[in-house]
Order: sequence, then C-alpha cells, then structure tokens
Amino acid sequence: AKFEYSYISELTAIESQARHMVVKAVEYDALLRKGVSGEEARQSERRLVELVGSINSVANVKCKGRDDLGYGILESARRVLDRGDDGRCGAALILAADVV
Repeated sequence: AKFEYSYISELTAIESQARHMVVKAVEYDALLRKGVSGEEARQSERRLVELVGSINSVANVKCKGRDDLGYGILESARRVLDRGDDGRCGAALILAADVV
C-alpha cells in the first residue's frame, strides 16, 4: 500500500506541474488574443514561446523534444516575412511563415 501511495502521489504531482505549464501558456495566449500591445505583448509572447518549448521538451517521451528554439526564432521569422520575397529565399519564406 505504501508503494501505491507513493506512486500515485508522484503521478499527481507530475500532473499538477504539467497542468500548471499549460494553464500559464493559455493565459499568455489569452492576453495576446485580447490585443495587448507594446512591452506587455512582447513579454507575453516571449513567455508563451518559452513555455511551448518547455512543454514540447518534457512531453516528448522519445527524447526528441526541443526547448532550445526560443523567442529569437520568432523574431527572425518575422524579419524574413517583413523583408518579403526577393526571388532568392523561397524556402526561407515558407519556413518563416510556418514559425509565425
């Protein structure tokens, strides 16, 4: 009975931690959908990107999750899209559009 209690307690703690990450991500997403702007929007977006990376990393049971793709990737993708199609970077535009 002691083993089962420990096992269930640990599963409950893991579930609570995972739920907390998802709830925070939903909160940041909701702020962005409300149309916040300026520094608040950038901070919410940055935190959302970090949380998605963390969730991806811990949720992938085959150890292929990544948490190293940070906010800089999103900023770079936006710069590529802002620059537009100059006829040389078709693949970059496709990738940037997928990121954004």
